[in-house]
Amino acid sequence: MVDGRCYERSHDQSKSNNSGVSCSEPDHDSSLSAQCASMPQALDYNLNVYLAVTISSGSPLSSAPASLINAHPLLNHDGQVGALPDVQLYSIPKPNWDNIHEEVLGALRAREGIVRVDILQAPRQRSKRDEL
Repeated sequence: MVDGRCYERSHDQSKSNNSGVSCSEPDHDSSLSAQCASMPQALDYNLNVYLAVTISSGSPLSSAPASLINAHPLLNHDGQVGALPDVQLYSIPKPNWDNIHEEVLGALRAREGIVRVDILQAPRQRSKRDEL
């Protein structure tokens, strides 16, 4: 454990999910990887655009989803989406998104083994209904 955070990233950047487990991509212990993948992540929609990428279960990417960051230098792997092993979460810094979104989406969709790429929207605050 390092600073009580879970780290996943190359390019000298770190991502934290405040989980209490430390992981380093791509050569971390597989038991730590499973722990990091199953932990909730604090997403910052003000700083990043998030992409949910569905990977074919038979694809080589399914065993090494972090390797997909090679599709673009600004792409970050943020981990598995909940309990869905075939859906991975990636992020791009928001200030860069408008200039590179077509390039990033095209590079991801062109990769063998990618079934689908979804751009996630920031969750909206639900309003509470008045009690009668």
